[in-house]
Order: sequence, then C-alpha cells, then structure tokens
Amino acid sequence: MIVVIDGTNWAWREWHSPALLWGTSSKHGSFGRRLEIVRDFVASREPSTMLAAFDSGRSFRHDLLDGYKAGRERPAGIDEHLERCQRMAETNGFRVVVSDGFEADDILATVAHRANGDKVVLGTTDKDAYQLLVPDKVTMLRKAATEHGKLKAEWRRAAEIPALFHGVTCRQWIDYQCLAGDATDKIPGVEGVGPVMAARLLKERGTLAEIIRNPWVRGIGDKIRTRLTKFSGEQEQLMRKLVTLRTDVPI
Repeated sequence: MIVVIDGTNWAWREWHSPALLWGTSSKHGSFGRRLEIVRDFVASREPSTMLAAFDSGRSFRHDLLDGYKAGRERPAGIDEHLERCQRMAETNGFRVVVSDGFEADDILATVAHRANGDKVVLGTTDKDAYQLLVPDKVTMLRKAATEHGKLKAEWRRAAEIPALFHGVTCRQWIDYQCLAGDATDKIPGVEGVGPVMAARLLKERGTLAEIIRNPWVRGIGDKIRTRLTKFSGEQEQLMRKLVTLRTDVPI
C-alpha cells in the first residue's frame, strides 16, 4: 500500500475552516492529529511508502492561463502554517515531496500512475483527484477522525462517483471538467455549460470528442451547440491541459 496525502489541500482547508472540518478551533493542532490518525490506520497494513505532497507555488498552469486561480489571496501567516504542516508530516513518518512547477495533486497522480500494482490511498478532498480513482486500486480518503477510539473515515471510491455527479464516471472526469470548467480555479470550460448539462451531454454521447463531433442532444439550444462545435481545437486542448493531472512529475 502507498499512502500519499495532498498536504496543501489539508493545510488550506484546516486554515479556513478548522472547527468545521476537524472539530477543533486550533489551526495548528488538527493537521498533525489527522496525520497521526492516518499513520496509525495504515500501520497495520504495512505501507511501503507514505508521502505528503505540497504545491511548489507557481505551476505550469499559471503559464497556460492568465488568471488561473485568480483571487486567491495568501493571508498573513499562511506560509508559516504550510511550513509547519510540512514539519509535522515529516515528524509523523511522511516524506515531504515538492516539485518545481507542479501542484500537489500532480504528485498524487504521478504516484498513482507509478504504483506498479500496489494499492494507493489518496488523502485529499480535491475533486480533481476523482480522475485518478480506479476500482480496487486507487481510493480517496477525504476525512479521518477518531470517535470513541475508533476510526471514523469518509472515503471516495470509483464506483460511488456517478451517484454523486449525475452519472459521470471517473473515466469521464477530465471531459466533464473540460465542459463544465472549475470556478474555484477560474477554469472557464464551455460558456453556458454547467455541471448538470455537462453530465447530461456525457451521458448521451459518452466522450467530449463525440459531443464535439455530434452536439445534437435533445433540449440543448442552438447557441450551446455552436459553442460546443467551436470548442474543438486549441480551446479544447487548453482546457484538457489545465484539468488533466500530470503523471510525469520528476519525483
């Protein structure tokens, strides 16, 4: 078993909503506690590797799209908080991994890609990682806590994703994000196509390539059809580069 957590994801979510997510008002205690829970949980399964991935700062996606992740201010103290989280990860037996020009979830993707048959647990709440889930091989651990001495965990498995996202499968996730975009990261997608419509298009056509080739879906207006047709080429390639997690991070 390989365990790799998105340390940046955990640290930022703790910073913004510590009481909601971790049941504590402290910004600096719950990250370490969660690491301890995950470490103890996997100890009996004898993991071959435990990694904590962190963003390097500016990634290649910023060079691809002006305004990528625009509006995300870095509050005073966040850099010190992230450094503290890295030290806590190392203290709990996780090897910290950072790669210039890449984000933490690219590191998760690279680890999952290179697992060579080992089962992989991804510690993250980032929906981008849904594209990485593989039945009986790659699973997501969204939350971990202890209650009366027992582990209380929230998992995401490949088989569960369609029920949560209008029938969209993990295999369709990249196409889904290309269509719907990502408001959090300021990725535009196709104008006028939101999550529900994107899921509907994929349900009827299967893939983005087929949607572009034949955008005729009942209930979709001519304006949207025109936009889908024009989406092919450079725009579609750009969206795909932005939403696809890289599996070639030099780690």
